[in-house]
Parts: sequence; structure tokens; C-alpha cells
Amino acid sequence: MLAKTITVYHGTSKQDAESILKKGFNRSKGDDHWLGDGVYFFTESATCPQPQEKAEEWAIASAWDNGSYKYTEGAVLMVEVEIPTEDSRFYLDLNTPNGIALFNIIRDRFQKFSFATAKRGFKPKEMFKDGTIINWGRNLLKFDFSLISGDFYVKNKLERIKFFNCRIPNSTFLVVFDTALIKSTKLIKTIPNIDKL
Repeated sequence: MLAKTITVYHGTSKQDAESILKKGFNRSKGDDHWLGDGVYFFTESATCPQPQEKAEEWAIASAWDNGSYKYTEGAVLMVEVEIPTEDSRFYLDLNTPNGIALFNIIRDRFQKFSFATAKRGFKPKEMFKDGTIINWGRNLLKFDFSLISGDFYVKNKLERIKFFNCRIPNSTFLVVFDTALIKSTKLIKTIPNIDKL
């Protein structure tokens, strides 16, 4: 298979960054994530020309401590990820016509299944179904996606505080399901005194 290596960025708390450097990444799990299970990185695209800056903004948001109700230190990791192939069986790129067509096939099958089995009047908790659909495609339809990318609108600290919403995307995620594709991880920035920013 053809392969290439790309540089992506991950924003998190300094404490979690130190754990990642020692033990590696753990996949986020659950249908409520943007693109289902996996490790989320900001990657460069026309939508996201400065992925490191987006990772820094996410690091600030991730450094919130629910126990103390204060911000702690944040960190940005630079990560090298190997993309083994452009084949849609392994890499679902939602910014291409083929990627969207494949997602729509999975979504149509999911709708038929869920509409047939749903109880009348049932209201699910989640607002968006994208993560649910992708996880369902992996688990029930056996699509072997190692990587998924797509554009989303991601709020920074102030936008969260002010409840500012927008539909036009400002970020591109690369979501890595197979963590063996992560070839190197380096701490490139810490962000101190986040509660004062």
C-alpha cells in the first residue's frame, strides 16, 4: 500500500500531555464524538490553515478542571501520523466526493435500521448522529476505517463562554482509530496561567 506521513496537532492539558508522552494515546470512545471513536488531531487544510493555533485553543478548553473550577496548564503536541493508503476502506475522507458518498450509504442503512427499531415518541439525548453512524458502520457493517477526516466548527474559550454558534467549519480533524499509525509525538508548547487568559 502507498503511504505518506503527515504532521498533525493535539491540544490537551499539560497533565494529560505528560501521560500521553509516557504511555501513548488512548482513543476517545462514544457516539457523542464528532466522528466516533478515535484520537482527534487538528490537520492542515483550506478550512484549517493554522492547525497548531486550533490545537492551542483546544488546549485552553481542555485544561479546565471540573473539580477546582479553574484552568490549569495546557499543552500542544506535534504528532506524525502515517496514512497507509487513500483507499476508502481504510481512510474515510469526508472532504471528497467518494468519502461523502460512502458516508451517505452508511447513513442510509443506519436510518433504515434505526427507524425500523425505534419506539414511537423516543427522543435520543444526542443532537447529532455523525459519531453514532460511523461507530455503527465500523461495528455492524464492518467498515475497517483506520483514519477519518472532516471539517467542523470548533469553539474557542470565549465562544464557549458566550454560547456563540456557527455552521461554517473552521477546523479539520484527522481522527486516528488505529493508534499504530501514530509514529512520533513531541511536546511543542505549554500554555501557563490559562485561568488568566
